[in-house]
Amino acid sequence: MALQSAVDLSPDYNEAIYDLAQYSAQIRDMETCISSLRKAIETDSFYYYLAKEERNFEPLLSDVQSLLNSFSKNAYDEASKEVQKAREMIETAETSMAEAKDAILAFLYKPLLTGIVGGILGLCGVSCYKSLARDGKISGGDIVEIVSSGIILGLIIGFIMCLSDLNKIDDIE
Repeated sequence: MALQSAVDLSPDYNEAIYDLAQYSAQIRDMETCISSLRKAIETDSFYYYLAKEERNFEPLLSDVQSLLNSFSKNAYDEASKEVQKAREMIETAETSMAEAKDAILAFLYKPLLTGIVGGILGLCGVSCYKSLARDGKISGGDIVEIVSSGIILGLIIGFIMCLSDLNKIDDIE
């Protein structure tokens, strides 16, 4: 057969392989038809689409259709696996982003909390000052020292909290 000789001489010539599959279908040589069509499609998926509409495959239509269905199923299975991988990657990314957001917010709110703690400690100092001033145990100039000490203490506590968080970040890396 001339087509078989052409395929033997040029095994990478896909058009001849596809033509051999069509001719084999016409003479009802199912084995050569299916193996040639499989090779043509595996080499170039364009032949899958051609075979779907090709009338020359009608004598072996059910066999050809089975082959095309197996290609479709394999492609679907591979695509499903890739979609699942993508979903898992998206889920991992979303979790990482949420954790990063929480860490950033926690890190950014520490100075705010530090200021609040410092202010509270300063107010406690003012309250102590008023109490001590009523009793005559403290002078007017000491209020600045007491409030400043409270604020500084709050800032030191906040600074230590921030350093603690930085050490945790370094431990993760």
